Amino acid sequence: DETKVRNFLKKMEDNCDTTSDYIKLGTTVNDVLGDEGWARDLFQKSQADCDDRAYLLTLAGKVLASLGDENWAGELYGKVADQCADSYQYEYLFNMVEQQSDNKEMLKKLHTKAEERLSNAKDLSSLAESVARRFDSQDWARTIYKKAVEASDLQKVKFDVAASVEKVLGDRSLAGTIRNS
Repeated sequence: DETKVRNFLKKMEDNCDTTSDYIKLGTTVNDVLGDEGWARDLFQKSQADCDDRAYLLTLAGKVLASLGDENWAGELYGKVADQCADSYQYEYLFNMVEQQSDNKEMLKKLHTKAEERLSNAKDLSSLAESVARRFDSQDWARTIYKKAVEASDLQKVKFDVAASVEKVLGDRSLAGTIRNS
């Protein structure tokens, strides 16, 4: 009966030690008992001392799937974005957000955050490709490519950036200018 299950899960909560323990138990509480309040409390406990990107992404997915709380998931994604250091880490974040949510606005905000934080030419070029692919925005991609061209490390990767510009924007003139810089 439900009382026995609830008491058993309460005992399990007393033995939770890690972020993962709380995430798993919160999911179980929601799935088995349908108790969103208790599940939310367990998810909050899992977040309390968590700075690991993988766990934060897992938690965001569970918060969306179990509670449908896009605001909280957005905060978690933002916390992950703050920890990203390069375009590869951002790309992983973007892929996870796409798998967990269909919220394009949230994905757009994360791209904007990446644009504000990334500074090297290769990372900016990769971000421009992502913007063009995910949002079909040539204008926004072009703006990011302009930042890539102004990056201090452009000379090391100018041929890669030029190839990306030509592929994504189809702008051979700009690509040629980059190659000849």
